[in-house]
Amino acid sequence: RGRGLLSAIELVSDRDTAAKFGPDVDPGAVLVRHGMDHGLLLYSRRQNGGRFGDWLLIAPPLITDEDTAGQLLDGLRATLAAAAPELLGTPTS
Repeated sequence: RGRGLLSAIELVSDRDTAAKFGPDVDPGAVLVRHGMDHGLLLYSRRQNGGRFGDWLLIAPPLITDEDTAGQLLDGLRATLAAAAPELLGTPTS
């Protein structure tokens, strides 16, 4: 489908049961917004109001080196941590 790296993360409301988010919550949109705050442009995928799941796709450029990949992972960690309270109703630490 193309050249370069491609990774996806399935977004679930409960890690242990793999429960999907309800139709009233679009986790991909929340993560895309938080990602911009951390210097990332992320792509999310949702079909039929989340009925078939939600995914966050990461596709860095073909010329990505180890340092850039590390920065991407740091930004992704920060993005997930920032979005978790909004998505899961957990308190910030």
